[in-house]
Amino acid sequence: MAATSPKNVRYSAADLARLDRLRQFYPEAANEADMIRLATQRGMVLMEAEVAAAGGGLPKGMTEDMLASVILPRILSALTWLAQQGRLPHVFVAPITSPNTVTSDRLEHSEDEHESLDKLDLGAINDIDQLGGDFL
Repeated sequence: MAATSPKNVRYSAADLARLDRLRQFYPEAANEADMIRLATQRGMVLMEAEVAAAGGGLPKGMTEDMLASVILPRILSALTWLAQQGRLPHVFVAPITSPNTVTSDRLEHSEDEHESLDKLDLGAINDIDQLGGDFL
């Protein structure tokens, strides 16, 4: 069985124009076919996360960690854009803007100063900051 097989897919002129505009931001897409493949793969990853969240499981051979490592940077990029547009639902913004929130500038102190936080919380906050979560 071949690694790939040709399929006929119809794209509107508007869809192809969108892909062409996006291609300048994805140098790994050498041509229109590469860009279509890249967009399809990214869309499928998002759909896999949606199905997993609804209890539909993961594709054979994929672990939760694998899916999370692929989807997290994409989701953070989308959240960054939504935050810039002021369109994040209040449920996401309220905990972030709470006066009790631990921010990265407070993490520069020793862990002894944060006895009320367990090490898992500090690790999660550092991980989010390293992935570009400081937009929050």
